[in-house]
Amino acid sequence: MALVTFYFQLHQPYRLHPEREKFFWESKNQEVFLKVAQKCYQPAIRMFIDLIRHHRSFKLTFSLSGTFLHQAYEYDREVLSLLQELL
Repeated sequence: MALVTFYFQLHQPYRLHPEREKFFWESKNQEVFLKVAQKCYQPAIRMFIDLIRHHRSFKLTFSLSGTFLHQAYEYDREVLSLLQELL
């Protein structure tokens, strides 16, 4: 039987502020990250945790960008906790 490994990239870009005297648009970055975390990151990671508990041979791998990790740490550490549980 062929081995299949699912590969996922987690990346969250920073948004630049429309006002030129500011650099990052912190409020928008937080808003977008929290929305994506609640609708995508958390449910998907929980699903993978459940799959691995019930199917030990299930394989997957993640690539996490630095900007994703930084925003997860700043805005929603639950995402990082779930990734640690998945590990």
